[in-house]
Amino acid sequence: MTIVNWYEICLFVFTFIAILLQLYVIVLVKKETPPSMKSYSWFLIQYTIWDMLFTATLGFAMGPDFPSQDIAGAFVNGFARYFGKYAGNVSLAFMVFCVSAMLITLAECLIYRMMVVRADDDALKIFLKPSTLVIVSIVALSIAAAIAVACYFALMKPEDYPNLYVAYWKKISDYPWLLEKLQDDTSVAIVFDGHSTYVQVFFIIVFGLFTFYEVISFAIAWSILYTLRQNSQYFSPKTYKMHRQLTFLLIGQLLTPIICNILPISLIVLSIVADFRIASWNVQLMILTMTLYAPVNSLMTIHFVTPYRKFTYAKIDCKSNKSSRTVNHLVFDKSSVVTVTKSNQIFTLHTMTTKIWDMLFAASLGFVLGPDFSEEEISGAFMIGIARYFGKNAGNIAYALMTLCITAMLIALAECLIYRWLVVRSNDDALKIFLKPSTLVIVSVVALSIAASNALASYFLAMNPEDYANYIAYGKKLSEYPWVWEKLQDDFSVVFIYDTGSTLNQIYFVSGFALFILYEVISFAIAWSILYTLRQNSQYFSPKTYKMHRQLTFLLIGQLLTPIICIVLPISVHLMSILFHFRITSWNNDVTMLTQALYASVNSLMIILSVTPYRKYTFAKIACWSNKPSRIQPADHVLAPVPDSSPVVTIARPNQMFTSHPITIGPARGPSLRD
Repeated sequence: MTIVNWYEICLFVFTFIAILLQLYVIVLVKKETPPSMKSYSWFLIQYTIWDMLFTATLGFAMGPDFPSQDIAGAFVNGFARYFGKYAGNVSLAFMVFCVSAMLITLAECLIYRMMVVRADDDALKIFLKPSTLVIVSIVALSIAAAIAVACYFALMKPEDYPNLYVAYWKKISDYPWLLEKLQDDTSVAIVFDGHSTYVQVFFIIVFGLFTFYEVISFAIAWSILYTLRQNSQYFSPKTYKMHRQLTFLLIGQLLTPIICNILPISLIVLSIVADFRIASWNVQLMILTMTLYAPVNSLMTIHFVTPYRKFTYAKIDCKSNKSSRTVNHLVFDKSSVVTVTKSNQIFTLHTMTTKIWDMLFAASLGFVLGPDFSEEEISGAFMIGIARYFGKNAGNIAYALMTLCITAMLIALAECLIYRWLVVRSNDDALKIFLKPSTLVIVSVVALSIAASNALASYFLAMNPEDYANYIAYGKKLSEYPWVWEKLQDDFSVVFIYDTGSTLNQIYFVSGFALFILYEVISFAIAWSILYTLRQNSQYFSPKTYKMHRQLTFLLIGQLLTPIICIVLPISVHLMSILFHFRITSWNNDVTMLTQALYASVNSLMIILSVTPYRKYTFAKIACWSNKPSRIQPADHVLAPVPDSSPVVTIARPNQMFTSHPITIGPARGPSLRD
């Protein structure tokens, strides 16, 4: 899916998080389900798999977008659009199939739970027989497939789009731009004809069946709770509590489709049947609400099932505990891992400064600018970040801010190189002068002045919104690209554009590249000098210090290479297209922006992996997360063998809910933890 606006970003993130949670639930059910729940775990896994397929189809395969309020449908932005005009219809039908199968599985869970609390062993044995499960699965899949096929035939065929009636009983021919987009070979859409009797009957039947399903399901859930209360004397407190938890989980899973799916879909369907408009951003919020269905379900499963909750909370507690830990027989203490020596505090300050500017650059690019290159006719981009809410000039200001951040970041990286060079040369006098507060202040002022000058230049060279009418793209005026011109004139559109025909712009770009190349050459020369000096003076350093200096120098070399790979090379291609007037597709521009967004992540990972204390601390935390928590031993086991001469110590258990007997630590028979 090409990420081009806030809605698609949220849709991708929500879907990704939901699938991770669902995979985690499947692993939990497989590994942490107690023996008493093993027969029920199959239904939990089956339900979660259908839920995951529904989520993946909605978020990744379909990725529905609603650019127009005039049609009862959506354009497909997910990967299904690469499989032909009918792929959208097939994807929606498959999604309906998954939802239907998921709800039927939920009904099976309710029936299973009812048989368990009624203590009807004969009926439960019949229900759990493999032949019964196969028959139930075939019937369930047949019902789901029938609903999916009916949904598929309720959708319009692509060749029928010219006959579509849109909002307010107008034909789609009254919206030529919309018909053109629907008939575009690269566009895949999902469209319902809201005036079709078949479509209206289909929606009424589906909603009627769902209402009937929910009423019956809630009646069964109430019956389970009532029977459980009546037979409470036949269950232990722990078993009674478990049955109540699982029943409340099922009730919650009956409510979530109503809140997350049915209410949003009802509004969309009412707009189709009653022929009224819903703003596209409202529909986008409804779709995002539907993607929340899966993570809410997964979180409920984790919370309401005690073994899953305890296991998860134990992992979170292991992650958040700040005390020193023993991992793989090695003790890592926070104070010894994170604290750097006093001699490296200034280097740490420079590293933090670099990372702060790096973070500001990433935030400016991803959140503030959010550039979209959907129009290939202009040497610029539309803003879909938060900058668009602050006026027409906000795009130019945001781009200047990003230029300020990246320039300041490169200067801070140069300061790190100079510091490292002075350290390995053992030039104490020069190092003392460089580390004086007054020197640091002067260097910071000069650095910010250079960065601000570059940012101001980029701001004043960007086109003013009132000059867009004079912009010439590929030898033609913007008036010859009416769709682009109309989009530029929209009050809600914010862009930044460079005039490719301006001599000042060409001089700015050429001089900017020349200065960057000079900066990189000098920086690599300093880095080579550091490594050479370090090798010459290796006898004056301990092996550990020598290794540390080499690591930090290679880290700086890596940080000199990453802006070339992630930023300069992609921007070079874009600038070449501006200077030499050849086109780059919007897809290539999207990839360019995503590559630049990776720059900050790559830098952070290099720092973590290259600096030994940071690497050890991080790996210790990862090992802590993956380490299984100790389990409570059975009553006839002891933690370690105790000599016969040891005294017997009796400890009263503080919580008498489990047993009234004390715990005895002393001579005992039976296997120990070592056995």
